[in-house]
Amino acid sequence: TTNEFSWIVSSYSLTGGVSAVFASFFLDRYDRKKSFMLVYVGFLLGTYLCAISQSATQLMLARGFTGFFGGLLGAQVYAISGDLIPSE
Repeated sequence: TTNEFSWIVSSYSLTGGVSAVFASFFLDRYDRKKSFMLVYVGFLLGTYLCAISQSATQLMLARGFTGFFGGLLGAQVYAISGDLIPSE
């Protein structure tokens, strides 16, 4: 239904935003490259779970799982790029 579809679409953004807010308190304490790889593996696992989901509920949960790691991934890409590129 359209209601299920809207929850499937929005679950990624909702969990991505929540994870980014909570991770901002502790993610800078760890090495960026190692945490990036860990988050990327979680993102890949979530994408795989989306591919093998059998129902709308499973797909929503898998998208939420993927969004959790996707919200962290974007911020880490910007942080690593900022470290590599000189400010001039």
